Amino acid sequence: MVEYQQHQSRLIRAWEEANQRITEAHEAVSEWEFAKQSADPEQMRQAAARMRHLRQSIEDNMHAVEAESNESQVQQVKQTVHQLEQSIQSIEQALDETEQPSQIR
Repeated sequence: MVEYQQHQSRLIRAWEEANQRITEAHEAVSEWEFAKQSADPEQMRQAAARMRHLRQSIEDNMHAVEAESNESQVQQVKQTVHQLEQSIQSIEQALDETEQPSQIR
């Protein structure tokens, strides 16, 4: 029973962290968009660094959620992993913009 409770506790913690990372990813992409619009190179650099850090953190969290899940939680895990993957994709799209110079018209 104690082992089950510990497992549940780890799974809940992993899900809470996943939701936090998803929120942070949305915020980081918004920060990047704001920095890009204001054309502030320092803000752009900081936003890009945060997105890179978050991408790794999200990948780590995704593995934690998968590792702590069991068969009864497959659907929830798939949904959470999908949301984490979408967050990574949003970050990667924004990071692509940091590496590609804008065309001057």
